[in-house]
Parts: sequence; C-alpha cells; structure tokens
Amino acid sequence: MPPDSALLYGLAGVISVIALAGLLRRVEADTSKLGIAITGGALLLMPLLARKKRAVAEQTGNKALRADAVQSATCAYLAALTLAGLLLRSTFGLRWLDQVAALLAVPILIVEGRRARKGQTCSC
Repeated sequence: MPPDSALLYGLAGVISVIALAGLLRRVEADTSKLGIAITGGALLLMPLLARKKRAVAEQTGNKALRADAVQSATCAYLAALTLAGLLLRSTFGLRWLDQVAALLAVPILIVEGRRARKGQTCSC
C-alpha cells in the first residue's frame, strides 16, 4: 500500500476512534480563538495549495506531489467541517456535534485513500 493512502486510512481510523470515544464518554471539545483562527486559515489556504500542487504534479508527472495535493484538499475539507461544527455548536448548544462532524470526515478520507492508492487525483 502506498504511504499516501496509508496516511489517509490511518487518519480515518484515528478520527473514528477519538470521535466514538468522545460520544460514548460525552466529552466536550474546548474552543480557543487561536484554534478557530488556525482552522480558518487552513480553510482559506489549503484549497489554493492543493490546486497549485495538483497543477505542478500534472505538469511534472509527480505522483508524490499529486498525493500530497490530495492531503491538502482533505485538510481543507476537515477545516470546513470543524468550523461548521463550531458555528452550529455555539448557535444551538449541540455539545455532541464535534464528534458527529469528525465522523462525517471519515468517508471522504476513505474514498480519497482509495483514489490515492490507485494513483488518481482528488475530486475535490
């Protein structure tokens, strides 16, 4: 298994375990302004970085850079889920939403892991 797909599968597993443990133990995530700022920055910059990496990978035929572009796009997706979860949680007081948002990220990680294993680019 290529390392890029292994990383995506590993991330999906870690997220699943932490989210399920948080749901079962009723753990609430803490928020900080710095964390929100970093997440917002990732949401703005990672899609641009992924697009540029993908373009260079296509020009050069570099499969490693193509896989790295997938990981950058995945980071943007995770940042969007995180910010949406923070907004909904603060607006409606849904304390379990962080874990559910994390679990929503797992299917896309698995799909992108499969694509990376086959050498395909991200569909994001």
